[in-house]
Amino acid sequence: MLQNDLLQRLAALPADTPLSAAHVTALHHARLAPDPLSALKGVPADRLDAWRLPAETHTVHAAEPLPRFRLGAVLAGPTHADEDGRDGDLDAAARLRTAFPLFTYADGAEDDFLTSLRHAEDPVGFRILRIPAPFDLPEAGRAAPDVQGPDIQAFLGALRSDPDAAVAAAQRLPPPLLAGFNAANWLLAEMARPQLKSADLHQVAESLSLLADDDLGQGINVYGHAESLQGGLVTRLSFTMAHLVAGLTQTSRFLDGSSTGYAALVTTLIKLGADFALENNEGQNAMQVATAVRHRHVSSPFLNLIDKFLLVQQLDDMLLHGDDENADKI
Repeated sequence: MLQNDLLQRLAALPADTPLSAAHVTALHHARLAPDPLSALKGVPADRLDAWRLPAETHTVHAAEPLPRFRLGAVLAGPTHADEDGRDGDLDAAARLRTAFPLFTYADGAEDDFLTSLRHAEDPVGFRILRIPAPFDLPEAGRAAPDVQGPDIQAFLGALRSDPDAAVAAAQRLPPPLLAGFNAANWLLAEMARPQLKSADLHQVAESLSLLADDDLGQGINVYGHAESLQGGLVTRLSFTMAHLVAGLTQTSRFLDGSSTGYAALVTTLIKLGADFALENNEGQNAMQVATAVRHRHVSSPFLNLIDKFLLVQQLDDMLLHGDDENADKI
């Protein structure tokens, strides 16, 4: 089960934390998916007015300041499922466990909900990323695994905080369930967690090495699958772990002040034999994804690290074969 505690973390913020219209809409989309709204449609005007913050609290300076809404009031507002006479709270809670709002900015950067609240500028768009559990769905007629079961939670918890204990935790899982574990979906879920920071990527890299070990036998090139909801359209996503790592930009929260964790992750993918030529649902391989990042942001951390890795490898080969003169030129 994905530990998406977005609502709880938002509720812990000051009630007057300002939200842009995009943040309010994204929260509603996440709670109402798979039937997202195209705007704040359906939210009564008097409720929107009640949610608004006074103009003088705006952080964006403009001739006509954009509206800001009180976080506390928005969280307290009923969902549309409630207004339709249905018990929407349980459905909304279930959907939010797999729904992660992501916001895009004018420079092409993308941030999670909590990180985006610290931006000085408003997002220009958003999408809802819906991530399945890291265990593949069972065949028709078979019961779905209890993803809240203690053995599964122990395994996922070990991958997150104590990889050395993951093998023992995996041995307590039924073999068919472990065989259905999807490492790409697991990595996507980890990267979607707002708690995950750059320093934590060392732990993620160690877990990937463990998953690819003979004891667990997880393929480094397995495809993951998810859904992206944007503008009322649902896109089925397919990707490898290489695509996920290659798509990060220099402004990512995983590169805030230190790239050592990210470098460990990229190096681990290379050493484990990640195939950078595999295509995602858009027909792009990992190198093309990284090239698109470089085109938008001038620099691609992924490509920069691969270049450095190849240079070090070339230098080591030259020194190994006694080519000191050419090694000194690199």
